[in-house]
Amino acid sequence: MSKIIQSITIKEGYTFTRAELDGNALYALLARNPEACDITYQKEETAKFPNGAEVFALENGAEYYCHNSDTGDISKNTWSHHNLHEIFLRNQLVFLDEDKCESSTKLKNRHLEITQKIYQINAENNWVVDWSDEEQSKYFVLWDHPNSRSYYGVLENGEMQSGGEVYYCEKAQKYLKTLSIEDQKAFLLIYN
Repeated sequence: MSKIIQSITIKEGYTFTRAELDGNALYALLARNPEACDITYQKEETAKFPNGAEVFALENGAEYYCHNSDTGDISKNTWSHHNLHEIFLRNQLVFLDEDKCESSTKLKNRHLEITQKIYQINAENNWVVDWSDEEQSKYFVLWDHPNSRSYYGVLENGEMQSGGEVYYCEKAQKYLKTLSIEDQKAFLLIYN
């Protein structure tokens, strides 16, 4: 993969003609005289999950941010291929940007709060999804990306189609419909 040069500083004692510093000649010049310049390369963008977390392991010694579930704080860490760091990576908890780590943490926390409420409503109504009961209505919500809104559905009469990750009773669906768009997105873990 080629690197993109951000800046070149010519060291004292070296001189070059304008022709040597133009276009493709510059790359040949740098190849012949690597000691003559200090080169700063643009930082490469890395693959990210929708929440902004890193997809691939970092280089040993790279600094990253992670939500500390014990304290609730964002901590700055140094990457090593330690088992704990690999677990953070698999759970989408490794961020190069502290602000993205903070916003992802807030959204995930809100998701868990809403999910807990849904399960409480289900429990209060003695409702548990029962796939063997074809008469049981199973409510779900999906995010309609093209229209930036929630889509509420119900599986009835033995329908066996994919809905959301969480199925719930009718009263829980009514609760979800009262939530703001941002909270609905948090429930569905929609990051943008």
